[in-house]
Amino acid sequence: GYTLTLGAKYIIPSNATFTIEDTSSTGEGTITGSGTWLIQQGTSTTTGNTILESGKLINTSNYYGVRVLTGTLTMNGGEINSNGFTVYDESEFVMNGGKVLGRTGLGLQVMDNATFELNDGIIETDGDNVGINMHGNCSGVINGGEVIALYDNGNEDGGAAITAFKNTTLTINGGTLHSVANTLSGNGSIS
Repeated sequence: GYTLTLGAKYIIPSNATFTIEDTSSTGEGTITGSGTWLIQQGTSTTTGNTILESGKLINTSNYYGVRVLTGTLTMNGGEINSNGFTVYDESEFVMNGGKVLGRTGLGLQVMDNATFELNDGIIETDGDNVGINMHGNCSGVINGGEVIALYDNGNEDGGAAITAFKNTTLTINGGTLHSVANTLSGNGSIS
């Protein structure tokens, strides 16, 4: 139930699995910071893994939440939110529950050769942006959960729930997509 404030980004070290879990009765413990990244998982030469069970990860600046440079980020609960790219996936992101909230930016950015799997939980953008943006030889599977992009400035031109570009592959087996403008857009392969 406490708040931990980071002065700079925290890097998940090599060959380690870092579990974030608030065992208090409220489950509202918070890790907050204002750096470029709140948490960076791994480096160009090391692999880190993170499991988010509960609690909140909040970047209060106009930058990014969690960067998944290597390894796997598994989100079973809790919340990640920021004003920039909330989850910046360059490796593997598996979401089984919880909430990813892009207050003014993207919910999930999936980059070259990365993968994601949404089984349950909510990925949302509150700004004129995209819930999930896939870019460059990446792939994803949606089995459940919700992707929400409902920003409306009165002109119904808010962001898309999902955009997929440049040799991306997205398989949708279930779940719900909500948007004001485009639900799906881009030139990626969507089935």
